[in-house]
Amino acid sequence: MCSNSKNKSVIRFIFFIVLLTGSAVATIFWSHNTVQAFAPWNWRFERYSGVPVGVVGRTHQSITENAIKKIDNDYFGSITKSMEKAIDQIVEANAKVDDDQTRAFWHFDGESFPDAQKRLQDKVEDIKRELSTAQGIADPTQAREALGKALHTLQDYYSHSNWTETFGSGFNNVLGISGVNLSRLPSTTSTCDDNVNCGCLYSTCNNLLPLQLAITSGYYSSRSGLQERVKVSGKCSHGGPSDTSSISGKGINKDVYWCYISPHNYLHDSAADSAKAATEYFISNVVRSQLSSKQFAVLLGYTPQLAFVIDTTESMQNKIASAKQEVINIVNNRQGTRFEPSLYILVPFNDPGIGPVTVTTDINVFKSAVNALTASGGGDCPEPSISATVEGLYKMTNFGDLFLYTDATSNDGILAKAAAKTLAWRKGIKIHRIILGSCSPLDPAYLTLAGSGGQLFYLPGTDAGNITKFVDYIVRPDNVDVFSVEERIVNSTRIYPVAIDSTLSSITVAISSIGGVGSISSITIQRPDGSIVQASDTDASFTPLGVGALVKIAAPMVGLWNVSITANSTVNLRVYGESGLDLTSFAFVEYHGHPDHEGYGRADALPYIGQTTKALAKVSPFGVGALQFQMRTKAGAVLQTLNFSEIQKETGIFREFGGDITVPAVPFLVYLVGTDSSGNQFQRVWAPVMKPQPLQIIAPQGLELVPGQTTLLKFKIKAFSSLGYDLYTFSATDSKGYYYSITPATKILSPGFNDTVEVTVEIRTPANAVVGSVDSITFAAQGSADGDNSNINGVVIDAEVVGNIPDTTPPTIDCSQNLTATAISGQNNLVVNYPLPTVQDNRNGVTVNCSPQSGSSFPVGTTTVTCTATDAASNANSCVFTITVTQNSDSTSPTINCPTNVITSIPYGQSSGVIYYSAPAVSDDRAGVTSNCSPASGSTFSRGTTVVSCTAMDAAGNQANCSFTVTIYDVSLQDDASGDTLLFNSITGSYIFYRCGPSGFTLSGQGTITRQGCLVKLGGDPKVSATLDSCPIAPANKGSATIKPNPIGGWFYITDSNTTNNTRPCPNG
Repeated sequence: MCSNSKNKSVIRFIFFIVLLTGSAVATIFWSHNTVQAFAPWNWRFERYSGVPVGVVGRTHQSITENAIKKIDNDYFGSITKSMEKAIDQIVEANAKVDDDQTRAFWHFDGESFPDAQKRLQDKVEDIKRELSTAQGIADPTQAREALGKALHTLQDYYSHSNWTETFGSGFNNVLGISGVNLSRLPSTTSTCDDNVNCGCLYSTCNNLLPLQLAITSGYYSSRSGLQERVKVSGKCSHGGPSDTSSISGKGINKDVYWCYISPHNYLHDSAADSAKAATEYFISNVVRSQLSSKQFAVLLGYTPQLAFVIDTTESMQNKIASAKQEVINIVNNRQGTRFEPSLYILVPFNDPGIGPVTVTTDINVFKSAVNALTASGGGDCPEPSISATVEGLYKMTNFGDLFLYTDATSNDGILAKAAAKTLAWRKGIKIHRIILGSCSPLDPAYLTLAGSGGQLFYLPGTDAGNITKFVDYIVRPDNVDVFSVEERIVNSTRIYPVAIDSTLSSITVAISSIGGVGSISSITIQRPDGSIVQASDTDASFTPLGVGALVKIAAPMVGLWNVSITANSTVNLRVYGESGLDLTSFAFVEYHGHPDHEGYGRADALPYIGQTTKALAKVSPFGVGALQFQMRTKAGAVLQTLNFSEIQKETGIFREFGGDITVPAVPFLVYLVGTDSSGNQFQRVWAPVMKPQPLQIIAPQGLELVPGQTTLLKFKIKAFSSLGYDLYTFSATDSKGYYYSITPATKILSPGFNDTVEVTVEIRTPANAVVGSVDSITFAAQGSADGDNSNINGVVIDAEVVGNIPDTTPPTIDCSQNLTATAISGQNNLVVNYPLPTVQDNRNGVTVNCSPQSGSSFPVGTTTVTCTATDAASNANSCVFTITVTQNSDSTSPTINCPTNVITSIPYGQSSGVIYYSAPAVSDDRAGVTSNCSPASGSTFSRGTTVVSCTAMDAAGNQANCSFTVTIYDVSLQDDASGDTLLFNSITGSYIFYRCGPSGFTLSGQGTITRQGCLVKLGGDPKVSATLDSCPIAPANKGSATIKPNPIGGWFYITDSNTTNNTRPCPNG
């Protein structure tokens, strides 16, 4: 923070130099039309050369954090982890208001006092509504969103008006009060003198006229809200380089310390002090007066939420009975303590329905709902478990733990798993899957949800009561994630060291496996002094499970613990704890807001593989000494140490660190490691597994829904890298049930061809939708692979229901590039078809008209085409492009280069497969060359070798040809007198090989190798040694085998070393 005049003078001097030497920079700044206020985020302004990052002033983020911090301490006596998470959510909603630049009344600009006051009053009603329904509570997430939005408008009052210039300090205690109206000065009343000298050469800017305690605010370019708020002569401007209403940047804003952006920068601290005091009063009095004590506790996240999704089909009868009693015991034991949940959520599901859903602050309502659970129906195995999980996620506040109890596979995992994973990632909710036996093998959809950071327990049904103790252990106000590892252990023992620091008052060690009963044979936990934790220890609560164990240890010894696990399965070891030291959040971030009022906020979607982006980590400051951030694999190996720097800011409840990160191709977790205040080693992990994706999603922005109208949302998806080549399925869901359709539902994306698809999601808002409510819309794209290998990326965006406000925003329209076409010799006109331009609007009903129209006859020469997009409110926008028609006198053939020969494989037993290949590279001395191949990419090819012939033709009919081959082997092992050979692709991943012939075999060496009947799976480094089984039909084939590179490249052979000359594929299966 830069809070003294010396520092502010330094900033003024630095910028003066920039102005004198950087006119090009100044010109760029002036070209933007943006929103301004207190800066939204702490991390910002690094695009300004010569200005220290993070010291340009106090922000909406820091003002909000510190105000709520004081309220939390005043009301509750402390700040817990769950309260920190609530603050984080409120801050994000506050800062993102600056993404909007169309409404003056969201920012108290342009003397929009009546409309801004109504907005504050409406947001108070939104908070009350979302925390007050007949059931007890509706949507606490949206209540926090509404509070954040209200606080932004409230805080802007002090930065954008002349309150500070008039009164010096204090705050206006009528803002947001129901029944109190504000008025604006007449348009004929002058408020500022634009002839007064202002700017970085002057210590003050005395441009305000005497107003006798009347309040005004600056006008900002041509921003409009319910009505146009355009500056007239004599009114104050907002000021700064982006405000085109101001003269030489003159105005009255106090957003930052920097004179270039804020003409009244010398009053920044006073305005920020008033904004902080007003924030405290608004929450503690205006909002608090509308809520019960429990509702207020939910709003501020006093204690964590308790959320269950429970299968109630017939097969769950005994399991439900055991779990019910344990849940009732938990809530009874916590009642009246600081561990009592402030919010309860219960989502039962059966076949085919979900519900009734209970969301309440009342412990008795929750217990009644739990006691009412009965098992019935079902019949078949699959149940709507993932859709029920999505319902639970929508009902929960951001950050927390959701517990799914079922013994069935999902019948909705194909589509719903992508929405569940996306929604859990965006809201920071860990989904713990408690699978109590299963009517079929473990559902891959449950593995997919591992990315949420929750733990998977695959247990016998008799463990239903025991595993519910896990809920009690980790749903705590100060729960932190200490350690996480997931690794396949093959008939061996692994020892995992875990650093336990002095801030941990308790730890819970939870060990689970996906291998079922018997997959874990022993577990040993060793203290730093060498003693072994025993079930009889007074400081330990040891709960053995059918697969794994739960161990809770009070006041754990400080130092390095060792957890030893002997198993033959994929094992998940998690260590949870209670502490004030935490990696509170980790997020990929992108720039939000607009020039002069911007900062790094949470990115809408996960970055794609290989992308260099920025990430931001927040650390609870209690007890932290030296620290660093690491990226680790799921098995615990360190991938890299992140070069993060601490963000300079006003002291708040978090320390923030940010920096660049290049996204790897493998899943990873983020660790915070270092020493606590006593010098002891500590570690914390951000539990969600970051699985980089080979596709990018760009979501629409600034969404609004109007009752009774349809809204079309356009999402753009692009694949990157060879891993992105896949058949993608697109899905959408929403919190209010307004989602109607999605088009297209599937699409093959081919990286290397800049293949981008635009997906349209149709939202139909009912006529009775409540104005001010928010619909959270989840959009996801998922590839064809299953389980944890699935490519899934998605976004969650919010759309507010607004009244029938006149639409003054024109659609955007993007014309295609200029086109050329060739007519044959002697032809003076040519019919040309062209694609319509891309358009997008904040409302539905855009029409596009181009002249001349596509399909018209164009003369030789250049013709300008003008396209106009017009929305339902008659707002219009246009763009142009040209079509140039030339006459052909071309006798030169084009060139064509075919792709390299394709060698691939199909599973044993198939005689053909669908094969895709790259298009040939073509070029010509003129535009208009086309190419085609036969058989086409995507055709069905038979096993063996097929010749593909390709032809390139230019507009004059000149041709060129090339060909290549597609060779298909079935992936199989050949057992005969001449040897055993297996062909497989060498790219990273997991591969399945089928044996041909009656004998079995095993593979051993580096990598992960398993055998299931006739299937052999090989993953990891393909350069392994192999040993063939004893073969009863051809025993002479027994011996060692090696993998050798294929001379043609890209493939490897497994070859029996007891024979010679057998390094060849198995062509016949």
